[in-house]
Amino acid sequence: MGQRRRAGCALIRIAEAIPGAKVMSQLTLTEIASQLMQTDVVIAVDTGLAHLAAALGRPTIALYGASDAEKTGTYGKNQVHLSAVFQCSPCLHKKCNYQSKDLNQREKQQVFTINPPCFSTLTPSLVWQNIVELANV
Repeated sequence: MGQRRRAGCALIRIAEAIPGAKVMSQLTLTEIASQLMQTDVVIAVDTGLAHLAAALGRPTIALYGASDAEKTGTYGKNQVHLSAVFQCSPCLHKKCNYQSKDLNQREKQQVFTINPPCFSTLTPSLVWQNIVELANV
């Protein structure tokens, strides 16, 4: 099974565990915008999807690992920027080259289950806390 197919299967398993969540097939920009307009909160990494959601006025939680929210963050009302708290973040690299020399073996196993490892500091509980706060605005 190819890497892309494995990632798709993982997304489907995650979505199945979350009531109301869905994994969308490939859509046009207009179709994506239509889907975003039906959401209560959008969660996205620093990509065009996050910026489109913000431009459409959707409450958005944008996750920043290697990128810098100060430079490329979403703009508008009800925008939350969650930035990784990691030794080398934001590094602005497209490919992670973190060497982990400062971590013990247990920490390495925990950090490197997520790639890039800077996203390991953006925990599901942190994201959920911000979803609840944003939904109550």
